[in-house]
Amino acid sequence: MKSRFMAFWLLAAALGLTGATPAGACEQHGVTSATWNCSSPARLAPRHDPASARMAITTEDGSATLLLTHDVVAIQLSDRLFKRIDRRFHEEENQDDGALGAVIKSAVFASVRSVLDHSAECPIRHIRSATYRDGRLEFETDEGQRVFSSVRIDEDEDTLSGFSERDALAFVREFWHVKNDH
Repeated sequence: MKSRFMAFWLLAAALGLTGATPAGACEQHGVTSATWNCSSPARLAPRHDPASARMAITTEDGSATLLLTHDVVAIQLSDRLFKRIDRRFHEEENQDDGALGAVIKSAVFASVRSVLDHSAECPIRHIRSATYRDGRLEFETDEGQRVFSSVRIDEDEDTLSGFSERDALAFVREFWHVKNDH
């Protein structure tokens, strides 16, 4: 796990050195490898507080949370995974790597924390349909684009397939209540 984490922060450092920014790249990498491919109308936005969302569901493995507010559908790292990553950062920062190593780690971790402290979101007005089909949530825009279809918290897992059927169906029902109120 330690080598995996070290590879993660080296990757994060490389992203920082290449100028990838939250607004420009719309791609994030986490401990297990998280990717948010956001194409318009989805966008990178600040994290949402699940407690203040109209509805929030978390994947069965606890890695991602899908939220519904009055205006957007958003997906982000779960609070549990976000806190676990933050703890790992603190553990790594507290290791003695010399002055230069400490400065580099501090800068990299601050940048990565900033990127991870976001969600991918799409305004409800741009989502034409929300369905649960074949064990997977699907959101489609008026132009027929699938929203969040490329979200991966773990390279091998399709995040929109990670929710329980009960939670996913409840989310779809609540989405339609909000959509019809618009």
